[in-house]
Amino acid sequence: MKYVEFREDVSRKNGYAHFLRDAAAGHTAEHVQILRSALGG
Repeated sequence: MKYVEFREDVSRKNGYAHFLRDAAAGHTAEHVQILRSALGG
């Protein structure tokens, strides 16, 4: 996956470039809540 995520010659047009980053970007609040819960905060 790292190979696909960080390749410079792959574009959004074919649906691969930075798919992990883009998927995570819309869930920041959810990730913060999960981390706080897991760390007891």
